[in-house]
Amino acid sequence: MKIILGETIKHIMKIRKVKTVQGIRDMDKTVTVRIDDVDVKVEPDSGADVNVMDENQFVKFQSKTYGNPVLEKSKIKLSTLQNSLSIKGEFKTIIRNKTCGTETKFVVVKGKINSPPLISKSTLIELGMIQIRTDGSFVKKNQLRIPDSGPIFNSEKHYQITPGCQIANKEVNLLRKPINKTQQITELKKKNTKTSKEQEIRRRYQSNLFQEINKRD
Repeated sequence: MKIILGETIKHIMKIRKVKTVQGIRDMDKTVTVRIDDVDVKVEPDSGADVNVMDENQFVKFQSKTYGNPVLEKSKIKLSTLQNSLSIKGEFKTIIRNKTCGTETKFVVVKGKINSPPLISKSTLIELGMIQIRTDGSFVKKNQLRIPDSGPIFNSEKHYQITPGCQIANKEVNLLRKPINKTQQITELKKKNTKTSKEQEIRRRYQSNLFQEINKRD
């Protein structure tokens, strides 16, 4: 099995430091885990496919652990974009943190990698130290997200309400405004009363007209 590590493992890798967002202080890109019964500072590397340590780190680990880690022949071949890394062997172990542990293995390379032992992406996931959510549900929602419904836009301009839209919305709301039930009844009574008066006037007019016609006859 050949694994190309690309930029994740460099033969001359140095422990880099990153600043916090606030820029208050620097912090090492390392975490402490327990490998078998030894607390070891390691560097999480989500770009690595296997756990890696160099032969010097392995010897140091051997001298501290109460276990008896034995290197077995490894079929894995590691390489960077520039060159291949010589493999000395691999050993099985258990890596733990304060939450959980997982059975895994370390590939031991010859020489020195000039970095702490590297913990791979799969091991980080098993330890609950990294998780990928494709929907981005780790963070709070904001206005630039994909809308829950409707067409997909990522521009705030699309959602701006123009003066014309405000007027149209106001008119629609007026049409949608519910009429009070008492007001409806009052309006209906007025209409009926007006109709009754008109009918009475018309009836009287016709009656008077018939009387005049009868007198002439």
